[in-house]
Amino acid sequence: MPDISHTLIARSDQLNAGDLAAPRVVTVRGVRVTNDEQPVSVDIGPDLQPWKPCKGMRRLLAQTWGTDTDAWPGHRVELYCDASVTWAGAAVGGIRVSAISGIERATAYTMRTSKKGTQRYQIQPLEKGSPPLSRAEALERFTTYADERGVTVEQVDAFLSTHGTALADLGPDDLRRLAGDLDAVKAHAAAPA
Repeated sequence: MPDISHTLIARSDQLNAGDLAAPRVVTVRGVRVTNDEQPVSVDIGPDLQPWKPCKGMRRLLAQTWGTDTDAWPGHRVELYCDASVTWAGAAVGGIRVSAISGIERATAYTMRTSKKGTQRYQIQPLEKGSPPLSRAEALERFTTYADERGVTVEQVDAFLSTHGTALADLGPDDLRRLAGDLDAVKAHAAAPA
């Protein structure tokens, strides 16, 4: 059955509550901290825009993983759309955490929602994932995997050149996708010149 999730995502520079048709477990790949209005940008994968957590969720992350964001990659969170979140008095929805790695058992987290109000969230534990691979590690794994399947680096570069790119230009996510398409590389190599 075809999945339409990708058609629901808003055009934006960040993950929006409306982008979460269902709760989604994501792995932190990196964090960028700025002095902008939304100072924390969490990279959660190639198929999602960065998550820019609100102050209450940043406090939860800091409480759980510490304030040094270099320690965050590899941790996982389950994000969901909380339709009850308000802004300027109107219910607009917001992204909340329902589960997080770094805790051993379910815990209650109380978040300030306004000057006078708080909301209590039940947070479940998740296992920590693996930190994202560096480009060098991903390339090493890819070339080993391709070699085990009888595909040479030269064949991969010849295939990629027909698409206007080269192996040296690909990042870890591109290499993972290409590993799943080695049959196309083999077919290209076997085709008469």
